[in-house]
Amino acid sequence: WLISFEILSFLILFFSIWFFFEFNYFLFSMNYFISMFNIIFFSLMWNLLCFKINFFMNNFLYIGIFKLKVCEVGWVEYNLNSGLVYFLNKLILLIQNVFLNSYKVYILLFFMWFMVIVFFNY
Repeated sequence: WLISFEILSFLILFFSIWFFFEFNYFLFSMNYFISMFNIIFFSLMWNLLCFKINFFMNNFLYIGIFKLKVCEVGWVEYNLNSGLVYFLNKLILLIQNVFLNSYKVYILLFFMWFMVIVFFNY
């Protein structure tokens, strides 16, 4: 049951990140506030996905030697190398460590993101 839940949450995260890549131009062509919100949310989702990969690899597949540290730094730092974004990404990692097992936080963030998009566009 735990393994199936992990796989399901991994797939949900994967498709949400695919969604962000798909609508990349749309997301970052909006005003500054929306762009920053999207960057923060995307970074959070990306880091969580990487955590899922690490967790799955190390616990369920028992390949403890091959620890995936590829995306530990976060998607944001490769694209926008600014101090503010770096700080935000570290803040996100801190939040993630606090609310790591609480999926309600991520669901809430997703709906917040969706409402912000709808509110500022229409």
